[in-house]
Amino acid sequence: MTTGTNTEKTVQLETKLENDLQDLADAIGFSYESTETHDEIIAAIAEELEAQIDDAETNPQALSTLMGYYHQLNNLDALLDEIKQEEAKLYSFTEMYSETDSKEFGF
Repeated sequence: MTTGTNTEKTVQLETKLENDLQDLADAIGFSYESTETHDEIIAAIAEELEAQIDDAETNPQALSTLMGYYHQLNNLDALLDEIKQEEAKLYSFTEMYSETDSKEFGF
């Protein structure tokens, strides 16, 4: 896989994550600051969902819907892990390339 492909994949995954997080937040009536990290947003949405699930204990239909949202959030958390792995690969490739250049030019 080339660096360009890794970068494109990472950008596509990040865009999907951001769109899906916003859609999920909208679905549960939650908002967050654009300055928050993805990890912070996921944690805040999880906290909100847990509170809503506690409130919906006596409403099976609402509880089912909220559990579906919680499942979506877990999938988004897994997507964030995938993004971090892609970024680590890109960083590793960049470091390897930088070391190769340094040795080649005697730095």
